[in-house]
Parts: sequence; C-alpha cells; structure tokens
Amino acid sequence: MKIQYAPKRFVYLDFLNIEVLECSFKSPDGSEEITEFDYIIALDNRMDESDETVEVLVDITVCDQIERQLGTYKVRLKLEVGDLDKVDWHAEDSAPHRSKLTATWNSIAISTVRGMMCSDFRGTFLHHAILPIVNPSQYGPDAKR
Repeated sequence: MKIQYAPKRFVYLDFLNIEVLECSFKSPDGSEEITEFDYIIALDNRMDESDETVEVLVDITVCDQIERQLGTYKVRLKLEVGDLDKVDWHAEDSAPHRSKLTATWNSIAISTVRGMMCSDFRGTFLHHAILPIVNPSQYGPDAKR
C-alpha cells in the first residue's frame, strides 16, 4: 500500500507478520447477557530503520460497564516500510511526518485487530464485543489524553 506522508513523499507498507500474543476470556459471574463493553487500548511502536520495519504492539482489555475485566487481546504486527530510509526523521519539520506515519500504521493495526477479535470471540460471551472505530492518535506513547 502506498502512503503519502508529505507532498510528493511516499512510503510503502506491507504486512510481514501478525502474531497473537495473548487471547484470554474471563467469564462473568451470573447468567446476565452483556451487551455494552468498554475497551482499554494501548499501542506501542518500534521502528527499525536498518531493515525498514515497524512493529506495532496492540494491547486491548475488554471490560463491562462496571469495569470488570472480561478479556484481553494482545497482538504484534510487523510491517515492512519501503523507502523508510528516505524519511528524514531528524529534520526540523519531521514531527508532522512522523505523526502521520505513526497514525497510519496504528490505524492499520487497530483495524486488523478488530477483525481478528471478531473472529476469535465468535461463539463466546464476547461475541458482541466489537472494537469501535477509534482515532489512533489517542493512543500510544505520544498521545495527549
């Protein structure tokens, strides 16, 4: 996928690996059906400029409305970033480029994990725990909360 991060500047993204690190459920006490969920989302990025890759770690905790933890889902996605060496990360004006690229691969990671969760939670009490659409800029080490 071709991603424009600045005028006439592009990088190319491709999946190298997707690994589920943890998928766990904790069935709630009682037989009440849970239809509303809250999510705690944490993202972390690790860039390796030498081999033009980025790892995005997605850590999601699913809770009910009274904040009981019902499940966790952790995934590591490794992306190949073609032409990453052409991005000048140390230039004075690089912050917006870094922010846009980080938001892009975070968005791809969250969307991918959303689909994986739907598949893995099917048939369980978390079947309706569909991760909502979120702004990826809200999460990660540079997030402003």
